[in-house]
Amino acid sequence: MTEAPSLLSVEEKLVCAVFNSYVNVYDIISKETINEIPLGNISCAKFLDNNNLIMSSYSGTVIAWDLLHHNEKWKAQMTHGFSYTSLAVCSDLWQIAVGSSTAVVQEFIFFNKTNQFEENVKIDLMERLLRTNQDWKESGDCSRGQVLDLIYLKKTASTSESYPTSSSVLCATERAIFHINLLNHEVKIASYPGCEIGTLFAKDVRLMQKDDKIFCAAVHIFEAKISIFSVWVYSDQDEATSISVLSSDPVLKSSPLSIQVKLSTKVAPPSDQPVTFKKKVKSSGYTKTPRTTMFKPKTSFTKQSSASKFPPIKKPISQLTFEDAPDWSNGVQEQPIIKISENPATVTCMAVNDRNERCAFALSDATTRIVRLPLPSNCEKSKVISGHNKLLIGCCWSHQSDVIMTYSPDRYVRVWESPFAGEAALQLEVACESKQKCKDLAHAQFYYLDKFILAAVGNSLLLYKYLLHTGPKDDVKRYLNQGKHKQVGSYPINDVQSITCVAAANHMFSYAVLCGVSDRSIAVMDTNRCEYIHRYSNAHTRAPHAIRLFTGSSYFSSTSCNCYVTTAPSDGIKLWDVRMKSCVRKFYNHPCVSKCDVTVSPCGRFVATATDNRAVFVYDVRSPIPLHTLRGKHKVTCLEFSKDSKQIFGGAENSEVYSWNIS
Repeated sequence: MTEAPSLLSVEEKLVCAVFNSYVNVYDIISKETINEIPLGNISCAKFLDNNNLIMSSYSGTVIAWDLLHHNEKWKAQMTHGFSYTSLAVCSDLWQIAVGSSTAVVQEFIFFNKTNQFEENVKIDLMERLLRTNQDWKESGDCSRGQVLDLIYLKKTASTSESYPTSSSVLCATERAIFHINLLNHEVKIASYPGCEIGTLFAKDVRLMQKDDKIFCAAVHIFEAKISIFSVWVYSDQDEATSISVLSSDPVLKSSPLSIQVKLSTKVAPPSDQPVTFKKKVKSSGYTKTPRTTMFKPKTSFTKQSSASKFPPIKKPISQLTFEDAPDWSNGVQEQPIIKISENPATVTCMAVNDRNERCAFALSDATTRIVRLPLPSNCEKSKVISGHNKLLIGCCWSHQSDVIMTYSPDRYVRVWESPFAGEAALQLEVACESKQKCKDLAHAQFYYLDKFILAAVGNSLLLYKYLLHTGPKDDVKRYLNQGKHKQVGSYPINDVQSITCVAAANHMFSYAVLCGVSDRSIAVMDTNRCEYIHRYSNAHTRAPHAIRLFTGSSYFSSTSCNCYVTTAPSDGIKLWDVRMKSCVRKFYNHPCVSKCDVTVSPCGRFVATATDNRAVFVYDVRSPIPLHTLRGKHKVTCLEFSKDSKQIFGGAENSEVYSWNIS
């Protein structure tokens, strides 16, 4: 029989001891036994508070016992059949961390909504040790040890305020001491300088934190002695960077952002060609009555100033902040399914303009539908834009909300002006260095407050200066209505094959461009200095396929503009901050093995993502567990929040559009 040691509660009024297959809880003041729990095979027991006792057993169970009502409150059974050997509790946030005999650490978090503990993270420490310690891997000794001790690290004066209390755990095994970040699941091996032992070989370990210092007492396996030493854990300051999406540095003279490119609006008329008639060309209409009114082109007009091209931007309704965000936790109301097109096409992308007036839907039949909001009442009045030869992979609005951009994999980018009728105002073919090795267009968007067009082809970022036609359009000389463009920058990443996704802020003068790369990393490009300033190596287990910035809108100020989310197949969703060198948080329970879209609410508080099982998960950025699970008839291919963060739109197959509102 293995007995657990006596443990005091936080307020030091209760003591717990295991004896003769009973867990006895004593009151120190009255010196009486207040609980006698008939549970045997207990490996560890700790008080969560004066009313709750957490116990782990060698049979692989974790039990929460209610001392006030004398009953079992919650129980979790290990599915793999190994035993729990250590236990740590956090009374402030009601978190439980348990370690197993096979060096696996699990954490459980209490949720008031379900009144239960739910699993938050599960980490295999030996697998992480094989990744990080190459010498130990080459030695061939890959035997699994057990977790000897666990403690939650408390917040001290040197701890960053951006992390909540008990966001990390220190774990001691027979081979090493690990520091586990519970927010992003990163594991680092802690160092203990000044200690006479190199790799930790111990049969028992006890960890303790005293203010800013952490101490460890280890009982050696092969020697009859005890070593007491201090443990060094990396701090949040070691993980900080000097990068910011909104930089205070001035624009450099050598930067392409400051180059004044003159785009000539004079276009040479097409040369006259003789009229020819071919026998194979069949004409029609000659047998009908000739028209009485012929086409009358508009050739006489007065020039207007370019200032009247766009209507004035509406003033924001209000500059709300993160605290003023709508509360999605109260409930969600599903709206009727909308058929955006009669053709059975897939909605590949959608975008809501900044005024929250129109929504654009890019379809796989190479057309774009523009519908006024709200959708149900204006769906039949949609405007259709066509001009691409291949399916559309994306669309985006300009900052002024009157110009829309569409792009397809054939490297053609087209810009359309309101009222979105007729030909495109600008047609841009993205350049490619080698036509034989040229790859499809991965991304295109407006950049730097609509002054540039940013595109990604292959392993290069391309920057274009453009100019749209101003003034009235000539119905005869239609070639004069086309806009002009010129490439002003090309920034390749030489050691990768391709750029998979791109995100950049267009509503502010930002220099930062985030790129998801095929080698599973994330690169940060500074367009002011024309160089890549940072690289997040091994950001995902596979190449990320979507990056979304917290950009805000005219309704909400972008207080969290330095944050962004990424997603990759089979690796879930991660929350990042460009000011940190590692991931800030990882979201769980995301069953997605294929490419699924993700979107961020303009208020910066919620994240919505599609899944493989035709569901949409809504997360609060402060919690890794889904807040809501929304269901659709088909798999959702793209997602978008309304600019007031009160509605979610989801595009699917068969031209269907789902929408959910706050109850």
